[in-house]
Amino acid sequence: MVCDNMIEVWRKAVLDEVFSTSTLREAWPVWRSKILDKLPELNGRAVFQLGDYFSEIFKSTSPERADVSLQTTQSMKSSAGNLLESLVTIYCNLCLVGRNAIVIKKKDGVMPRSVMDALTVSYRSAQFNSEFDVVGLVLPEGEFEKEMAYDHYLEAYYDSAKGKLFLKREIDRRVADCFSSVKINVIQCKTNWNDNAQIPMLWDMIYSSAGKGGPVQIGVNDRTIREDNFTYSFVTIPTVNPEKIKADSVAVQRVVNLSGGNYWGLPSKRGVANNIKEMLSRNFYSAGAPSIEESFNRFVSKEGGEEYVRKVFRL
Repeated sequence: MVCDNMIEVWRKAVLDEVFSTSTLREAWPVWRSKILDKLPELNGRAVFQLGDYFSEIFKSTSPERADVSLQTTQSMKSSAGNLLESLVTIYCNLCLVGRNAIVIKKKDGVMPRSVMDALTVSYRSAQFNSEFDVVGLVLPEGEFEKEMAYDHYLEAYYDSAKGKLFLKREIDRRVADCFSSVKINVIQCKTNWNDNAQIPMLWDMIYSSAGKGGPVQIGVNDRTIREDNFTYSFVTIPTVNPEKIKADSVAVQRVVNLSGGNYWGLPSKRGVANNIKEMLSRNFYSAGAPSIEESFNRFVSKEGGEEYVRKVFRL
């Protein structure tokens, strides 16, 4: 038995959905090779430092072509956006193995209902969700541990549709029971920084209005967010030359004050963006062990731990 809580089973369900997409199945052999080149051995320090190579890994499958139609260009942009969401989800979850935190794509079937309710925005009689792409959750310690054996959950999950429904209901129930102690980090992922920076800026402003009254209300079904349990982050792989992005650029100014920070897949650049690994240090700081390195190494040192990581993350 590799662990005594269901978070890792939940994490496996998230990764199974991520890896089920055709775009990722095409990109993964190239990405996997790049990742393994940076991981001479599977340890917490090397895993965390993958953030330094995030852009290199992502762009290893990006064709450099100028002779494509507008329709093809739009299709490539759409695929790139989905791939960025997937790589962010994979990298963050890899770093969070063994911790009471998880990162989920919005469209995954294992997103807790209470989290979706809390992020629903109402304007007068209309309700809608933000254009968020990925959500990170920091869960209270102990809530997902030692109630049922890992093997029971794993067996239930593999029991076709019935087992997946069981897992989804159990996740919904447990997150709802401890919701007031759950920390939520919305992660907006974009490959075109210049054109899309205003989107996270505006949504962060909307969510910051939670509890302040007015025609805009945050949350439904008795769920909402609070300033002390919510952050909004922006992650990008800029399509323009990074050297042209300055601290006083309009795109940078739009996201510089986001509650959860702005990040990219390049080394941190003062006044512009931090490397994506710093998002984990900043917004998942209360997730169990003192450091990502320590918690990851503890996990893989358990019997079956390394085998679990390589299987779940297709390494």
